[in-house]
Amino acid sequence: VLCLNNLLDFSIREKVDKRVDARVNNDLVPAFLELWSDLSGWYCPKASQDSKICFLTIFNKFTGLLSANVFNEYPKASCLLNSFTQLVGDQDTLPTFRSQCLSLVPFFLRACVGKQELRAKLKSALSEYIQNNFPLYSTELAIGSTAREEYIAAIDRMLAAVASNSDTILMLEILLPVVCRQEKHIHSRAILRSFEDFIESASPLITMSALDLYYQVYASQSAYSETSRKTAALGYTIPMLASASDSCFREFYSAHIVELMRILESKLCRQSDPHFQSQLVSKLCAYECIEKLYSRLPSSDLSSLHSKLNSLYCNGAPKTGKELTQAATKLAHAAKSEDHRGDPFNATRLQYHQSAYKLICSVITCTQTKMAFYSTFLFKEDVVKGSIMWENMINTEVKLTFSVLLDTPMEQSRQLTTIRSNVRQESGDNTPSLSPPPLARYVSSQYFSPSSSLVSDISQYDFSVTPSFFSFKKRIRYKNKPKPQGSYVVSEERLELDDINRNPCMYAILRVLDHMEHNKINPDPPSNPSSPADLPQWMAQLHAKMTEANTHVNVRLFIAKIVVNRPLLFQPYSRVWTESLVQMIILQCNENSGMNYFIVDLTVTVLSWTQTYVYEDKFLASKLLEGLMSNT
Repeated sequence: VLCLNNLLDFSIREKVDKRVDARVNNDLVPAFLELWSDLSGWYCPKASQDSKICFLTIFNKFTGLLSANVFNEYPKASCLLNSFTQLVGDQDTLPTFRSQCLSLVPFFLRACVGKQELRAKLKSALSEYIQNNFPLYSTELAIGSTAREEYIAAIDRMLAAVASNSDTILMLEILLPVVCRQEKHIHSRAILRSFEDFIESASPLITMSALDLYYQVYASQSAYSETSRKTAALGYTIPMLASASDSCFREFYSAHIVELMRILESKLCRQSDPHFQSQLVSKLCAYECIEKLYSRLPSSDLSSLHSKLNSLYCNGAPKTGKELTQAATKLAHAAKSEDHRGDPFNATRLQYHQSAYKLICSVITCTQTKMAFYSTFLFKEDVVKGSIMWENMINTEVKLTFSVLLDTPMEQSRQLTTIRSNVRQESGDNTPSLSPPPLARYVSSQYFSPSSSLVSDISQYDFSVTPSFFSFKKRIRYKNKPKPQGSYVVSEERLELDDINRNPCMYAILRVLDHMEHNKINPDPPSNPSSPADLPQWMAQLHAKMTEANTHVNVRLFIAKIVVNRPLLFQPYSRVWTESLVQMIILQCNENSGMNYFIVDLTVTVLSWTQTYVYEDKFLASKLLEGLMSNT
């Protein structure tokens, strides 16, 4: 064993020398392959664990000497794959050892490219390994357990093989049942990051194969469960599309735009129908796919007579060039506003409404510049006529609670915002107009509690700046990915993922507000706005919904969170909004839940507006002070 290890170590070190490399190829590799069968006793079922570990070490070092064409150069090299299959399938060894055998996978992936028989054998061995060693659902493994750590280590070794071999989608095929079986895999972030890296480095042909592989899981309505189909589309296909090149992105939608629109145009069956849940999944995933289309491509590629996608949708005979956009707008508007009062709550239906709302947000920001479109399609509802929006996309079945003291920092979500800057470009002004002034470097509100020692250290508030230090957001230019055709300003935003910000419509609304402000769609505020009539149309719709007596408290909290997330945008109209926020603070204080972070955020938002407006209602002010003191 020592001699073999030393020989292989020497050969690997000296392989950079072309003369040594030639001797390795001509002498050492053939000799090793000739004698390979003599080493079978080291890893046979009766061999000791130490013997198998020694053999795996030699195996790893030997594959480091081999080229990707080893199966073409040496007919006897097939014995290597036989040995790997036996090692990885040996149930008498420890799980850790079988996981370590996966370090050989990158070599076999490179060597099996273009060799269907060997590829099928490798896929069979890895699929059998997954079947024998992985749980049905990753959440079955207890946090902190050895089994969970070994499982994650095995997944990481497979992901390393994905990242190191961008010329084959074999590992993506093998991992498909593992990652799509459940909606939230315990290692989903690392899996997705590896898949995105794969897409960024793969050739266009391989990229399209990878995208279609996961898309077909979604499209196969009868072959997979609703969970698998939704996870394949939302969890992997759409994020991988975001990492694909513009040409692959367009090619993917050219192949599937007709099918996606056909799914959206199909009539939604009744909730009692057994196919209702499956149809909801199909539609909400289709809405998400079309939303990404309108979020990325410029209007000229989607709503013009020269649009290839619109032409495909019209079977090659477009009349106005706007058929696709008009159809998407009509379908999304009808879906988000459907009146289903009286039907039992359905979580998938809630996601369906949210996806439709996100689509119409992207369509309007992509194609429209007039305030009336934003107000009518994105913020207006007419409950009397059966057009319901806010209750459709906000869960009113749960009671929202906010913690006073968190055991761990609140999870944050990084959102890359693409703000269309057509108006600014037309005016010739290349200076971003949306960037807020620097924020005070305060700690987020999640760290504050009445007993916290930090409270006494911040007695001097700087209310001259935005109060969103309690939901800290930073905007930077994202330089890792190219900006499409100079039509966007890209910024990064981190939102604290509390129960309100987790609603996907929150990010969509914030992006719309940023877009309107950046492109000067919002009118300039009057000199002294003092009534709802002085608000912009969209803001008047928001204010009316928040102040209606029959508006659900969860909807009011959602609207209040919008204000907290964009306090500078609402500050010129603070005279109108302050009373609503004060009433919301008092409502939260009356629940006697302590000085939670949401009360703090609302309070600081109101205080930060004092340079614009000082609240003068003494009765509500005293109630506010009383509520704050009683919860301190």
